[in-house]
Amino acid sequence: MASNPNHKKLLPRPNYTTAIVSMSLVLFLFGFFVLLSTHTNESTDYLKEKINVIVELKDKASENDVKKIRQIMAEMPQIKENSIQFISKDEAAQILKEDFGEDFLLLDMPNPLFDVFTFNVEGVFLNKQELSIIQAELKRKSSQINDVYYQESMLDNVLSNVEKMMFFILILASIFMVIALVLIHNSIKLSLYSNRVLIRNMELVGASWNFIRKPFMLKTMLHGLISGLLACILLGTLFGWVIQNQPEIMDILKRELLVMNAGIILLSGMLLTVSSTFIVITGYLKMRMEDLM
Repeated sequence: MASNPNHKKLLPRPNYTTAIVSMSLVLFLFGFFVLLSTHTNESTDYLKEKINVIVELKDKASENDVKKIRQIMAEMPQIKENSIQFISKDEAAQILKEDFGEDFLLLDMPNPLFDVFTFNVEGVFLNKQELSIIQAELKRKSSQINDVYYQESMLDNVLSNVEKMMFFILILASIFMVIALVLIHNSIKLSLYSNRVLIRNMELVGASWNFIRKPFMLKTMLHGLISGLLACILLGTLFGWVIQNQPEIMDILKRELLVMNAGIILLSGMLLTVSSTFIVITGYLKMRMEDLM
């Protein structure tokens, strides 16, 4: 009997391309939330380190006193490196004049401002207890320091918002992990649907379940790897655009964490596709032939 040349065209084929694209998008979103989760500490430290601590000097502080105080602060481990700045009272008056657009001092009125140092504290040390220690330590080491202060209300707001942000990211990442599992499983199930009868027939002619599952699992593992690579490329493109427009984001991103995130995405893509394939094929093997039709 002559074979129909259109017979092969009529046979249903697994829609692997759609599955790969779907999994790539899911892994992209999953990777984005993983990236947020792994950079939570860096993000919170970045926000904390934006709070300025101000050291107000006494009027009689000399240039040598200023140098000594700078050296004292540079040696303190709590103070962020290269964040120490000195602002003289004349510079402060000029800044205020530029901000207000006019001379805020009356004629012949002495400058009421003080020479000050400003610095930022390392994120891990930014709490009220450590700031109190810094205040006491600076006053103890120099008699030319009038006061050390910071915006307490801003600190309270930052610490409160940081806790809320960490909790929100954790909950969101957990929810999306479940969603990713469901979507990838359904994508695998749809891609293998056209092979359900073939899978069952192989079992009927004596093939073991492991023998039947192996080629499908190897193929979907490859598809999971491809999906993970596409997701990494999408994430890299997104963060390249973000960095181009917001260069300061580089202060938060850590190269080792980015490499780890890429590994998590690739490994997740392969593990999720293989495990889903195992479950789907096992389900088809357990079904009766009439239920597959």
